[in-house]
Amino acid sequence: MKTKTEVEERVIAAYRAEPVGGKTLARRFKIGATTLYRILNRNGVRIDDRKRQAGLTHRFALSEEQQCLTISRTEAGERSASIARDFGVSKYTVLAMLKRHGVTTKIGKPKRSVATEELAEAARLYSTGSSQEEIAKTFGVSQGTISGWLRLQGISKRNSASGPDHGSWAGGRSKTNQGYLLVLLPTDDPLRCMALSNGYVLEHRLVMARHLGRPLSASETVHHINGARADNRIENLELRRGKHGNGIGLACGDCGSRNVVEKALS
Repeated sequence: MKTKTEVEERVIAAYRAEPVGGKTLARRFKIGATTLYRILNRNGVRIDDRKRQAGLTHRFALSEEQQCLTISRTEAGERSASIARDFGVSKYTVLAMLKRHGVTTKIGKPKRSVATEELAEAARLYSTGSSQEEIAKTFGVSQGTISGWLRLQGISKRNSASGPDHGSWAGGRSKTNQGYLLVLLPTDDPLRCMALSNGYVLEHRLVMARHLGRPLSASETVHHINGARADNRIENLELRRGKHGNGIGLACGDCGSRNVVEKALS
């Protein structure tokens, strides 16, 4: 196993001698880029020293020989990412160089050839009500591929089902990541003004608003007395203004009554 000093010496020597960047060298030595720059600073190697050294090209550039090899390997079908790793540069450097030379690259997997019979069968299945996902499983391709097959035949996408007709309909209720419940309000509901842009409203605010018979203002908050954010019984809710803590309720300091309401001062 190599010692830390040996690794540092190799890092420094490579950084000074090779026209590649610190991030590329960090990947080669299997260390973080921050660690590499700390090694350089610790040993008095300034990051911008290499920019002033004569004879060195830009640390992310490819030499003329590397460019020729890259073009020939690309035309032979090799992927840009593989070539970039061999030359210690990013794949974007390779792609930019190929673009300058007018070399077309293959991006992604080769497209699957499709027969006329398959196009017709996909169209037939879609017309009988099968979803694109179901058709994709039949042919062993992706949903995006089926969508492309249908577009080739001038078949537009069906209107997506929504509300109770959607396969994932959960009765108009959902839960946030913080544990609060959401309820979908119809457009004609008088409390629709409290809803979010997607038509849902926080259930605890809705329960309090219905109890009061009016919408809540933005400055009003609803507190869960027992701290359970999904327990939206009216007896577990208190109307507040501003932020509030968990497990704390309002009560009269003299008699202990929980029947606390706001009154205008005379």
